Amino acid sequence: MNRRGAPGHAVSSRLIGLVTVLALIIAACADDGGESTTTEGPAATTTEAPDGETTTTGAESTTTAAPAGDPVRLVYASFAVEDSPYSQAFAWLAEELNTRTNGRVTIEQFHAGALCAFADIFDCIKDGRADFGLFLPVQQPSFFPYSSVASVLFVSRDTQAHSEAFNEMATSQEQFSAEWEAQGMAPLWFASIGPAVLGANEPVENIEWMENKSIRATGYFTQALDAVGANPVALSNAEVYEAIERGTIDAFYASTLDGAALDNSHFEVTSHWQDPGAGEYVSIATAVSQRALDQLTEEEQAILFELAEQIRTDWFETYYLPQMVLACDNAVNGGLESLTIWPEEETQRFADAAADVVKDQWIADAEAGGATGAAEFFDEFVALVEEKEATSTLGETATERCAARF
Repeated sequence: MNRRGAPGHAVSSRLIGLVTVLALIIAACADDGGESTTTEGPAATTTEAPDGETTTTGAESTTTAAPAGDPVRLVYASFAVEDSPYSQAFAWLAEELNTRTNGRVTIEQFHAGALCAFADIFDCIKDGRADFGLFLPVQQPSFFPYSSVASVLFVSRDTQAHSEAFNEMATSQEQFSAEWEAQGMAPLWFASIGPAVLGANEPVENIEWMENKSIRATGYFTQALDAVGANPVALSNAEVYEAIERGTIDAFYASTLDGAALDNSHFEVTSHWQDPGAGEYVSIATAVSQRALDQLTEEEQAILFELAEQIRTDWFETYYLPQMVLACDNAVNGGLESLTIWPEEETQRFADAAADVVKDQWIADAEAGGATGAAEFFDEFVALVEEKEATSTLGETATERCAARF
């Protein structure tokens, strides 16, 4: 359900500063060791990891599809670990593309920042070190001011509707698609990552508890916590565990269920988790460079985008929800005492205090990044999300499903 509060005041911090912090939450999901996999077919061979060299030509992109010929070797760079839903989905795509091109197209996959660090994946795609990549558009606000709309809080708690709306905007909204074309890229699919949880060592039942508390936050959660009198603290997801142990923060926020219980073991240092209702707060892109597309025939390009469409269709049931079940298993078995969803009246109070503060800040940031008509674009996105909510089959969020187990 859409929740937006009464008018508030815009704050002065800019998106560039915020996304640096936002990046930390997702970067913490990466395994320091890194890993790579290669999908092979009848004519495919395993390739060595690049060492300071690009894996595709640095020539200017053309708009003409390549003729069928020699094998094509492409590279995927991801910050996520190999067993993440994002990596699993791409691995399926790579295998299917290899099979359906009779082994001509092979994609070597580098996970957990093994090829490109979290903050560098966009640049890796641009300069040819990678052909496909998983990254957050909001990390590049000057290039993707419209695409950063997914970071506005209090728009929706329906992960499926949020993802579907964002994916549709990518193809139906000219301003949205134009900023990707300008970067020589095409998004294959977007994935919203679920509502954020707030973890503490006592139940948090209302916004009054947050006042004067030091709470780990990222992105626009900084403004939201400011609006209710909390003290936002910039930490990576990986730093939360020690910060809670040492007492330097009172709680963590802006981590999803899987971020807190799959990639990290925050249930070992916090006993009570709650979803205060800020809803979806970021969408992750899987993108391909135009340079890579130019190496594929028209038929191969059509296969690639057909497979991407299949992933969008299957995302929640096949990839996302099973991993959220595993995350919940970890929390339940790891000793977490409670996971609660705030009642409607409390989430509305939170929205009334913070929603318009966040929205107004995003509009100001987007316009500063070169977006025109940001307010109208935001309204269009919200309307599309509400339309998708009406037909969503998600039912309960992954967090609500997990909360029912406590």
